Amino acid sequence: MSTLEFFTNKFNKTLTIKNELIPTDKTRENIEKSSVIANDEHRAEQFEKAKKIMDKLHRDFINTSLENFDKSIDWNELYDVTCLKMSKKI
Repeated sequence: MSTLEFFTNKFNKTLTIKNELIPTDKTRENIEKSSVIANDEHRAEQFEKAKKIMDKLHRDFINTSLENFDKSIDWNELYDVTCLKMSKKI
């Protein structure tokens, strides 16, 4: 028994299979004629712009909501009750 046999065939081999869709001539022609790829690239660019705008709107909404939040509420009682209930569960 060689020293390398101790290390061989000990674990299953994991393989990754690559699948690729390659369009036929007619399909490629239809894709180019309908501008699917160009439209998709344009949509991706527009999505990035829209996402930045929506993120800013969402951030502004959260900040406005927190500024208008009633700061006079005393949350200590809720905290104490929550801690009490959690300690009873343990």
